[in-house]
Amino acid sequence: MISRWAKDGYVVLAYSQRGLANSTGEIHVAGPQEVADATEVINWLIQQDAVDEERIGFFGASYGVGTSLLAAAQDQRIQAVAGAGAWADLFASLYENGTRHLKVFEALVQLFGGDRCSKQFRGIIQKIRANTIDDEAREFAEARSPKNHLKAFNDAATPVLMTTTWHETIFSVPTVIDFHSRLTGPKTLLVQAGDHGNAELPGLAGLPAKPTDMAYRWMEHHLGGLAERLGLPHVYKTADIDRGLGGLRHRAAGTGRARTGRPGTAGDGESAADGRPPDFPELEPPLSTIIRVLTAPLRDHARELTQQLHKLWTSPPDS
Repeated sequence: MISRWAKDGYVVLAYSQRGLANSTGEIHVAGPQEVADATEVINWLIQQDAVDEERIGFFGASYGVGTSLLAAAQDQRIQAVAGAGAWADLFASLYENGTRHLKVFEALVQLFGGDRCSKQFRGIIQKIRANTIDDEAREFAEARSPKNHLKAFNDAATPVLMTTTWHETIFSVPTVIDFHSRLTGPKTLLVQAGDHGNAELPGLAGLPAKPTDMAYRWMEHHLGGLAERLGLPHVYKTADIDRGLGGLRHRAAGTGRARTGRPGTAGDGESAADGRPPDFPELEPPLSTIIRVLTAPLRDHARELTQQLHKLWTSPPDS
């Protein structure tokens, strides 16, 4: 995935958040420290050659989605966000419908490594294990929930792409749908069959995958990359999320990594839905360029229309 962006002219920086992989520090779970780190990453990045500070985008998977969204709410230099395995409400993800997601929670703690967690987070771990859901636990989760920064996203009209799955076992899908519904800027939400991470993992490894393909085209449009220059519909989405799915209830999972990239000009574009495949313009770039940009979307459109599983939405530029 990184190589695809780099090949098409982006300056790409990938980093492991504090306490993860080889990064030092303690894990605060997308807390103020991780958000401040994201700002420091941008500060360093814009000092490098060929980086346009007016065209910065953040992509994250799972844990990285939350940090990317929270960073965008705080730092308006981030012009677009795309996240796979998205989450919007940390409290609902840990304690949905009055029930602790204890096994999944313990798996995440084991993945993080208890010795790498901050003192505050270790305290929250013990509270959840003891089923002590008090004000401190709620405040910890609320401070790390992108849904509580809705005004910042809407005031800045930050373009937000999120993907999730119907069978999420960690993150709350209904709260992701609700967050998406309340966004007033450019937005897209993809909900696929499957569990947390399995839809985007091939894409993160450089193979075709709908969530990462959509993230690529989202950045292409809103940061002004190749797809924008060719005038192609910048992204597509399945299902009438705003009107048809608001009442559905599913649970939700996570691991993650945040990434920064860029070039282009921030685009505009509310989602438009007419149930038809996009009209592709006549093009005169090299054939290899047309194939790379068009093949995946056309394949997806044909499969979806044939199976009649979803209503197809398109978001053409300047709609």
